[in-house]
Amino acid sequence: MSVRIDTLNNVPEHVERLARWHHSEWGDLMAPWSLDDARRELQTHLDGGFPATFVALSDNNELLGSASLIAEDAPELIEYGPWLASVIVQPAWRGRGLGRRLVEAVIEHARLCRFEKLYLFTDGSGRLYESLGWQQLERRALPHAAVTIMVKPL
Repeated sequence: MSVRIDTLNNVPEHVERLARWHHSEWGDLMAPWSLDDARRELQTHLDGGFPATFVALSDNNELLGSASLIAEDAPELIEYGPWLASVIVQPAWRGRGLGRRLVEAVIEHARLCRFEKLYLFTDGSGRLYESLGWQQLERRALPHAAVTIMVKPL
């Protein structure tokens, strides 16, 4: 089975499912971020510019994963941006390079938008991102977790 990377604006029928995934994965970390907030945020990604969400899709259009390029990822980190955010891959599809492909799609889009740097924060995947060329910038305590902020010059 082949997998393609596309933009969410080309497959808007996946907004609802993706909003549920995002809220399930990060709702507690970003509280009081609701499912409606996740849905509204993804709706703003449907024009194909910035912000943007990239999705991994199977041959039969099954949603396998996503990654986003956004302006702000947490109000406590307003001094940084833009952000790689919401990188998620269905558990059954992990370990096949989909996360890497999604991250690369976001990086390429950020370059096309003429951004000079891209940031992310993670509460546990720092080594994965280091293997993709990201550099640790700082550790910071957010209200619900301690995170590592990372940067990638573009």
